[in-house]
Amino acid sequence: MANRGAVFSALAPEEIEQLFETRAVLECYMLRCAVPNFTDADFLKAERILRQYEDSLAKDSDIKNWGEWNWSFHSALYGPANRPSML
Repeated sequence: MANRGAVFSALAPEEIEQLFETRAVLECYMLRCAVPNFTDADFLKAERILRQYEDSLAKDSDIKNWGEWNWSFHSALYGPANRPSML
């Protein structure tokens, strides 16, 4: 259908705060689950992605890739948790 776009609902500051709190709890849980399963290859992958991400942050022209690098880094950290639904 033409002229249809995304619809965004406004969130109150309190709702945003709760979403960030929830994310922090889940991310800590995922890391606790992942760390015992980490291999040397997992650490090297996360380190490589982090370096590329940091290099990208230094280049204002790479701003379009920041979200992708951020997700790549975090998914590399959480992947070994073996919780695909949570990921």
